[in-house]
Amino acid sequence: MKRILLKSMRVLIYLEVIFLLFINAGCASKPSGYGAGNLCGLMVDENNKPVKNAIVSCWKGPVCIESVMTNENGVFTFYNLPSVGLGSLKIIGKKNGYANFLKEHCSASDYRQILCCQILSLDSVLALVEEKYLCGNFEECIDLLEKVSAEKRSREENVLLYYKASVAHSWGNQKIFDTAIKRLKENCRIDENHDLNSMINELTEMEGKNEA
Repeated sequence: MKRILLKSMRVLIYLEVIFLLFINAGCASKPSGYGAGNLCGLMVDENNKPVKNAIVSCWKGPVCIESVMTNENGVFTFYNLPSVGLGSLKIIGKKNGYANFLKEHCSASDYRQILCCQILSLDSVLALVEEKYLCGNFEECIDLLEKVSAEKRSREENVLLYYKASVAHSWGNQKIFDTAIKRLKENCRIDENHDLNSMINELTEMEGKNEA
């Protein structure tokens, strides 16, 4: 836990430094009248590397005000946001192969402020899942896996489904297990490969043990 907290502190310091380096590149081309009503942020992964081409959406309650994409430096900017109460905005970031990012209670009162965002890659999420799995926190494992965006029938989706089925088997959650293995079998009909078939076979053996 201490190691995680120290790493988080280093991440925040790093993000501030990175922002000073990239803010001119990412937010320099502002339209006239910038200032209040604008919101600028920086998206990085768990290794503090900028995440480009992530979709970032700004929400006011249930309404999506605008969606933008991070640039090469991981910078995103919302211009001329409507006048709303301080801290009443919500920012959601998504990219295939990464866990969804959520930041609530945001405001767009000062363009000089930077919203520091860290989005975890699939590999990092799986590492967290394995740690929580060993501690028996199966529900938390499923919650983490559910947050990862993945294209249908992609390698990322198959890996997520395999982990969900494995966790659900240990947890004793038959519904999640059946749903995951059903989807894997559907993918297997379309994309025949050794790794996917191996996962299917292993999960099928688990299914047999459940029935026994």
